[in-house]
Amino acid sequence: MQEYKKRVRLLAERYGASIDYSNDGGLTLTTPLGSICFTPTSKSDMNCKITSRKNNVLFTCPKAYVFDIVDRFTKDKPLDDYRPKGIPLTLQEYIDEEHATERVSQLKNRIVAGTAVNGELGGNHYNAEYFNGILVLFDIFTGAPTNVIELT
Repeated sequence: MQEYKKRVRLLAERYGASIDYSNDGGLTLTTPLGSICFTPTSKSDMNCKITSRKNNVLFTCPKAYVFDIVDRFTKDKPLDDYRPKGIPLTLQEYIDEEHATERVSQLKNRIVAGTAVNGELGGNHYNAEYFNGILVLFDIFTGAPTNVIELT
């Protein structure tokens, strides 16, 4: 759970959101667009309450989709009828689709050497962005759910 919260925190930082933790295991991200409150309902599911200038939305989602919801919210994409397209992207999907074995290997070497810098790894369909120890994987064209992998 700590690794999960760390990845959410780093993603929030990446998008300039502040994060607060609650005693029930939940967390709230706040941006100028509004806020998202995630409250666990089980080990694998969360209630998601979005409060924004546009509207207020409440739904339940699998924990694995929190990264995608945060990504969409911070990019001001509509979430009032959230229906993810498939499962969150994996590092292997990124490597296979973008022939990125060498890019990822070089990034891992820079992390070990302490010379890694934040920035995009690139891609034509899938893209990856390194930020302070995490790799944010997102789909440029078809909207497959965003995922966050810890690389440190």
